[in-house]
Amino acid sequence: MEAKDKTVMTDTNKIILLVAFILGGWLLFQLAPVLMPFFIAALLAYLGDPLVDKLEEWKLSRTAAV
Repeated sequence: MEAKDKTVMTDTNKIILLVAFILGGWLLFQLAPVLMPFFIAALLAYLGDPLVDKLEEWKLSRTAAV
């Protein structure tokens, strides 16, 4: 059996990854006011889906159920 190759991160790769995470976090922080309504809408859609499915079982159209 051959030993598995281990992937080693160099210091340069670690620094690049750290900078990418910092920039990504900063970008999300800056876009938070724009993205928040989308996150809230997605959460409400996720939470309301079981109720809409139940109303569909009762022969109500999905459009009317929403």
